[in-house]
Amino acid sequence: MHTAGRTYLLRRTLQDLLSQLGEQRFVRIHRSTAVNLGCIQSLTPLFKGDYEVHLRNGRTLRLSRRFRAALFARMGR
Repeated sequence: MHTAGRTYLLRRTLQDLLSQLGEQRFVRIHRSTAVNLGCIQSLTPLFKGDYEVHLRNGRTLRLSRRFRAALFARMGR
């Protein structure tokens, strides 16, 4: 888990972590990645339905096709 100040190593499933954090603020974007919806700055389409997710802190993550519909629904797209 990456936060503004530290990185933590957790040994639990991502689904378990999301249920504890609150699924209203966080959304899964890849098999091993979830993000806070408030940290997403923009999306850039790639090939074959994948996207790049650009965060406000400058990092770029990959949005897989499997989780695209859920993210778009949460963002109102």
